[in-house]
Amino acid sequence: MIDTFKGEFLIHPCAVDVSVGGCGYHCLYCFAKKRKGKRPNTVQDDIRMLKCDTKSKSLMMEFLKRGYPICLSNRTDPFSDSMWPSTSAMIDVLCKRKNPILIQTKGGKHAKEGMERLQKAGVPVVLYVTITSNDPEICKKIEVGAPPPKERVELIRWAAKHGIPSMVGFNPMVEQWWPKRSLQTMEKRLLDAGCLGFLEQKLFLKPTALKLMSDATKALFGEDVIEEAARKPNGPWFVEQVKRQMKSGYHVFACSQPWPTEFYEFFKPALQKCMPINQDFVNACAARGEGIATFDQYRDTMFSGHEWMLAHQTREADKYILCRNRGVWKGSRRVQSFTTLLQTVREFWNNKRLASSPQNNLFFQTVVDEYDKPVKDESGNIMLYFDGAVHSARTGSRTRKEKLCVDSCRTVSGSKPTKRKGAASKRCAK
Repeated sequence: MIDTFKGEFLIHPCAVDVSVGGCGYHCLYCFAKKRKGKRPNTVQDDIRMLKCDTKSKSLMMEFLKRGYPICLSNRTDPFSDSMWPSTSAMIDVLCKRKNPILIQTKGGKHAKEGMERLQKAGVPVVLYVTITSNDPEICKKIEVGAPPPKERVELIRWAAKHGIPSMVGFNPMVEQWWPKRSLQTMEKRLLDAGCLGFLEQKLFLKPTALKLMSDATKALFGEDVIEEAARKPNGPWFVEQVKRQMKSGYHVFACSQPWPTEFYEFFKPALQKCMPINQDFVNACAARGEGIATFDQYRDTMFSGHEWMLAHQTREADKYILCRNRGVWKGSRRVQSFTTLLQTVREFWNNKRLASSPQNNLFFQTVVDEYDKPVKDESGNIMLYFDGAVHSARTGSRTRKEKLCVDSCRTVSGSKPTKRKGAASKRCAK
């Protein structure tokens, strides 16, 4: 299946995802298997679409024609034995398109051949290898058909020798799968092999997935793993590992992390026209130091060089919301009527129910008035505040009463601010 990469919008650098059919690795935690069940092989239709060089102005064709990177693949492993015939046929077409390719895989005997063919055709390649444990016995239980960790490390070493930048996804990262200091040991092995950074995400199991899960599968996970995976926020152990890695000087990226990171800077030269991601805005704000963050700043920072994208008329605009939160989409005819990504991006900025909203990043506080109502600009967009600190709900600091200075508020809303009793007074960062 080939489609615009809606599910990872504002998180992932790729614009298009190519996932060919089912996967032979049978990972216990696979989100695609849980959502879709059996995945049909649509490779022939996908190849026809990739070969298509018509004047179609669909959003996906615009991404392809403008040279945005393709993910191969997010929902299946392209190098599992069962998928290799389809992947091989797909690579023939991708070699002609020349769009940069980000390969997400656990490896396999066909991985090197696939990357060599892409490189030989002059296609830029970035490698993303998933590793979930250093223990072969644990891997056999949770990733039945996948190559062992040792082979994945060697694949990264091979890629580094062939000039392919590599990242490793500890995804999902589960405490019970990394006993004692095995995670630290694996980190050093990977860096020695040539890995440039770590991408991390905790295991999250939705209530619907747990209801459908068989007793045998639950037993393989274990009660303690399931209990932690049912909690949505990142747990203490997960946060501790991310902080430790960053303190060690490693380049780390975790979704909605409240710290700046250079993680993607190592891969942008190869991926070229990366999709805008929220981390770009966090980095930009961190460079400023402290101040008010507005939607206009968010839009201009994120979509500099991608302005066409915001204005492009598309029937898919609302589907980016649907893929992130079905409830938001289903409950709003306004959202369902979206025809541009500018409307979509504004919804992400203003709607906290969307997980990828900047409001959910602990780097920011929502600016509120003395009645704890969000302060908005003249276009109805909320405003955020940042000061370099991490603001958790536990400390009661997810909102900020801020008396905006006159010059800044005129820039944001075009009008003079109203003085509010009891509001904290602070000079806005310029």
